[in-house]
Amino acid sequence: RDPAMLQRWWWLLAVWGLGRSQETRGKGVVGETRSFLSASAAKEESERFARNYELLKAFIAEHGHSDVPRDGSELSVWFAGVRRAARKGRLAQEKREALVRLGATFRPLEGRWDEGLRLLEQFVAREGTAVVPKSHLEEGIVLWAWLHQQRREARAGRLPAEKRERLAALGAPGVFATRQEADERKFDRHMDALGVFKLREGHVNVPRGHVERHGNIRRPVNLGAWLANQRAKAIDHSLRPDRLERLERAGVRLSPSRAVRLGPSKARRARKERGQKYWKFLATA
Repeated sequence: RDPAMLQRWWWLLAVWGLGRSQETRGKGVVGETRSFLSASAAKEESERFARNYELLKAFIAEHGHSDVPRDGSELSVWFAGVRRAARKGRLAQEKREALVRLGATFRPLEGRWDEGLRLLEQFVAREGTAVVPKSHLEEGIVLWAWLHQQRREARAGRLPAEKRERLAALGAPGVFATRQEADERKFDRHMDALGVFKLREGHVNVPRGHVERHGNIRRPVNLGAWLANQRAKAIDHSLRPDRLERLERAGVRLSPSRAVRLGPSKARRARKERGQKYWKFLATA
């Protein structure tokens, strides 16, 4: 009931209503400022695209490709952002079409397989390994991105066998394989880890969270979770017979436990009954 408080609330409601009105939203100072900033940003982006488009055109005319080296120049930074936007589907269609007409590609070394192999050979000769870090630049090219694309093509079955063999010959066996081959090698790797565990421990009762780390194994293997997964597949009859036979020969018990045979509700009742019998025994003892 304070007149000053009422006046203050009335002023706030008036300002809120003024800001929410359709007329003010389009013609007010805030709306005009927002429109001006948006138009300025669009104009600046358009000028930047036109300027770098001409630079890219000159680069393609000189080198015959659009793999601009990552040297920190304006063109390299701009075109890296354009490629990223194109791969994520955020590049405007008219800009994409203009760049395609220019001869630009949106992946590193796209259409230049021999050049990618040459850079990989150069890296392996210098570093002694084909494991390329993500951030590594080979002659200004993100070599890891090209290798990753080759891996995806191989697993999808689109990479010819000759190219897969040439890549594998550089010291990356098992990486450039089809999805089926990769699955087979993964199973073999886990079986090798299981053999190491059995030789050391004398049994194959692997704890669920156990990770096998051994000198003969290239990288740690989550053996416990994998073995639990194989048991679940055996129960669902989705485990291949040859794999089932290999696991049983290794001594792995794949038959379902009593809780699985009973089902969750019956297993809970069985545990409850065992507990009641135990407490009755204590009471009469």
